[in-house]
Amino acid sequence: VDEYQDTNQVQAQILDYLSRPHRNLMVVGDDAQSIYSWRGANFRNILDFPEYYQAVVYRLEQNYRSTPQILQVANESINCNEEQFEKNLFTELMDGTLPQIHQVWDPQAEADVLLELILKIRDQEIPLDQMAVLYRTHAQAAILQVALTRAGIPFQIHSGIKFFEQAHVKDLLSFVKVLFNPLDEISWMRVLKQIRGIGNVTAHKIYNVFQEQQAVRLSQNNEALQKLIPAKAREDWNQLQECFRQMLVPETFVSRMLEIVYLNFYREVLRNIYENAPQREADLQSLLEFASNYPDLDSFLNELSLVGNNLVSDRESMEWEDQEHLTLTTIHQAKGLEWEVVFLIGLTEGLFPHQRSMNSSEQLEEERRLFYVALTRAQRHLILTAPAISANYYGPSHSGRSRFLEELPDELYEQVAHEPNHAKWGFSRPSFEF
Repeated sequence: VDEYQDTNQVQAQILDYLSRPHRNLMVVGDDAQSIYSWRGANFRNILDFPEYYQAVVYRLEQNYRSTPQILQVANESINCNEEQFEKNLFTELMDGTLPQIHQVWDPQAEADVLLELILKIRDQEIPLDQMAVLYRTHAQAAILQVALTRAGIPFQIHSGIKFFEQAHVKDLLSFVKVLFNPLDEISWMRVLKQIRGIGNVTAHKIYNVFQEQQAVRLSQNNEALQKLIPAKAREDWNQLQECFRQMLVPETFVSRMLEIVYLNFYREVLRNIYENAPQREADLQSLLEFASNYPDLDSFLNELSLVGNNLVSDRESMEWEDQEHLTLTTIHQAKGLEWEVVFLIGLTEGLFPHQRSMNSSEQLEEERRLFYVALTRAQRHLILTAPAISANYYGPSHSGRSRFLEELPDELYEQVAHEPNHAKWGFSRPSFEF
């Protein structure tokens, strides 16, 4: 059985039943690459296998992919885990360059540095096909997608997910779009139809009032509007108005606007509509992380438009097969793949390791295994980036470097510091009345 570290409890039991008559079972796996607990994989299956089956263990420690310098970093990192089979990867490949850690100011500076490095490496006759950018969550790559698009560098998102085209993402975005452009008909249709008791016909009538008055006036004095709101929709309507009031408080960051309407209005809608609400809520969490990089609606929606127009689906990506392109992918989706040059971004506490893993030693060790998987995707060049400023619901916040970087001895990598690029965080207030 191959990839045994990815088996779940049921699969392990089936194999156990099949092998009981003869107790003859051979498995191959790497405990250091057990990264799928979130979809049911049981790390204990491979870890407890030798004792349970009284098995002989053969350690396959020679690596045929990465340079000695990359393997040294990977070995040092994974050795910080307590629950593991001890091993020490080695290779007979020639020496390469030290991995680099680039200390940058914020996600925008990170994207700028990556773009510069990608162009420089391409000029050294390493094609884009042999480069990949890896990240912990999809939202981390959004700013980079904008930079690549502006520079005319073709890229493919390995997952093929059109993040900003998902219905629940478009729903939540529509609430801030109507604040930016109060006569945005498409966004108003999405907003109004989230209200219980308002259907397509009523939604169009309400929007027609906005259009006729050339303004969005939600106050009780707007009789033309108030008479269109059904009695059963009043509670949701009033709740939505309260959300808008909070969102329009001066100096409110875009991410905070989205959080207000999500927590106080849309979350209940989401849970009532979708069976897989938890997965969709995780997407919206990523959206908030992405939005936290922008201080106002103008810059956020402009960048969003650029990113959204350049994401490709799996079917669309077939057209890229004969065209040189950079790969963007989450680490989970990069497992089993390799590139000559790997960029690993967002190495900040709370992003990687992810904040959800902080209170569990088991989850933290899985995060470190995920880091190990990312490191070992690189054949010759490994470049890591660590922003000093990271995403926060209420705007930018200072964060420490990932503990995974702090665990590495200084002599194993080259540190590159970049001058801070202090962004000017401005604010704009949409034209919207109560």
